[in-house]
Amino acid sequence: MSLPFVLRRYAIGAVIIFVLGVHLGLTPTLPSVQALAPERDWVAMGTDEPDSNGLGVSFLADARLLIEVDRAQYRPGEPVRITVRLAPERADQTVFDEVVVDVYRLANQAASLRQPSGDGATWTFEWTPPRESAGYGVRAALLSGGAEVAWSESAFDVAHAWTDHPRYGFVSEFGAWDEEAALAQFRLMNRLHLNGVQFYDWMYKHESLVPQTETFVDSLGRELQVASIEGKIRLARSHGMAPMAYTAIYAASPEYFERNRDWALYDDKGKPIPFADGYLYLMNPACGSEWREHLMDEFIKALGRFNFEGIHIDQYGFPKVAHTRAGHTVILSTAFRDFINDAKDRLKTRFERNSLTFNSVTNWPTAVVGRSNYDFNYIEVWPPYTTYGDIEMILRDAYQSSNGKPTVIAAYIDPRFEATARLLNALIAANGGTHIEMGEGDGMLADPYFPKFQRVSPALWSALVAHYDFIVRYRELLYEPRWYQGVRDRVLVNGERVAERPEPGKVHGVLHQSQSTMRQVLSLINFTSASTVDWREAQSSPEALEDVEVSVVVDALPKAVWWASPDAPTLSLQPLEARVIHQDQLRVELTIPRIEYWSVVVLEY
Repeated sequence: MSLPFVLRRYAIGAVIIFVLGVHLGLTPTLPSVQALAPERDWVAMGTDEPDSNGLGVSFLADARLLIEVDRAQYRPGEPVRITVRLAPERADQTVFDEVVVDVYRLANQAASLRQPSGDGATWTFEWTPPRESAGYGVRAALLSGGAEVAWSESAFDVAHAWTDHPRYGFVSEFGAWDEEAALAQFRLMNRLHLNGVQFYDWMYKHESLVPQTETFVDSLGRELQVASIEGKIRLARSHGMAPMAYTAIYAASPEYFERNRDWALYDDKGKPIPFADGYLYLMNPACGSEWREHLMDEFIKALGRFNFEGIHIDQYGFPKVAHTRAGHTVILSTAFRDFINDAKDRLKTRFERNSLTFNSVTNWPTAVVGRSNYDFNYIEVWPPYTTYGDIEMILRDAYQSSNGKPTVIAAYIDPRFEATARLLNALIAANGGTHIEMGEGDGMLADPYFPKFQRVSPALWSALVAHYDFIVRYRELLYEPRWYQGVRDRVLVNGERVAERPEPGKVHGVLHQSQSTMRQVLSLINFTSASTVDWREAQSSPEALEDVEVSVVVDALPKAVWWASPDAPTLSLQPLEARVIHQDQLRVELTIPRIEYWSVVVLEY
């Protein structure tokens, strides 16, 4: 639930050693890590100061050079516009004669674009990717006589629909319109490749979504402007982001409830069900209810009046069972499912803009609504789901119960807990999910009432840029159709079994087998410095593990093995030398250069 009043319920046999070779042309054309950044080490490499245009730069790269793609995501056939910019305050420190942009899909180079430097400090490149869904890495470099003097990285992806791979953000401020400030915020959100935006509490009232005047006061007394709603929708669309209208499935004001008591929900004693001490009352969303028809009409009005891409439906996690005023029992889980299906059908008959998602609060009722017609799972995590392992379980169960729908996790973290945020993001992505956390520029959700977001530090922003670049670039590895495999008896790190569930003091492993390619993907997440597995608590920054010996039980000899990390000096896939051991089981042994927060190993067969 996303309101300020939410209750927080709160020996060894023969050894054969060889180097794994080229597989289907996947040998990377990039030079080694050392060649990419000879003056760098594994310490975060940027500056603690935001760059001059506020976009930030991945801490993996040279802070002199900035990359901006024009959209958060592209549809097949759309050209990608890549802008490379030299930070003004550093321009006089850099001598070069050529600008190069290389585009990679996994380890393969997909394009190489070049321009002479000229006298400017900004260069724009355009490239149209193949008409297929994929993630790409971007590497820009400044050359002087053929030698690199600066470089940076970014990413983009192509998808048939944004709901195939949702990276959800938010906006929640709709006061006086400021075009310049809003544009700066959307450029920051675009830097994180957020392709969907929840417009939280944009509406006039829960039962009357569309404001009737240009300036209006919402149910919490905020003065809002229609111009701000329209402006942010326009900016979202211009950046390739889908604007989604927040709604609640059964919430109405006390005044509306009093006028329509027959439309409400009641408890087993026949009393109406209030929310937040009477701030709202709960109405009946079941088939045959007048409230259901009313809210469906409100959805149509909202999409008719504003250029939203669809509807985000919220609920508050209770009750599970209720009654009508006449005493008929309402099972809310099935009522929700039927409402979702009806809403999707009605919207599709009237609008091409009919994306739909629904909030399963505290993971309820995911198992029922997961097979409904909404486009992706959205799960808000509350107690008793308090550990990293709980969130991993939620993600895997949702994947199974929804027949492979993508899942967005809403889990609110104090942005001062930077290591906590990074560990949670790693865990969510390793399990095929994404995290709604960023919006309003560099704001992070710290509370279920979105306007209480907090700004992130420059250090956390740099880490987030690297994280989002990584999950977009390697979308095919992290989010492909998959079967999860147990790690306890398959994976060793420095001779010890990895943790099947996250544990303090251990490396956690997530292993999946691709359903569509001959590939395994192993994520290793560093909890060795963790003091708790409670995802809400502050964590110490993990002590990085160097030259990590990893052993994986395999069923066949891989043809190539790769490694990458959002924490490494480059995001590019690096080939690993592998040693194959025949003993009781067939094992591949690898040496991973480093595990700071999260490293990924790819085994190609």
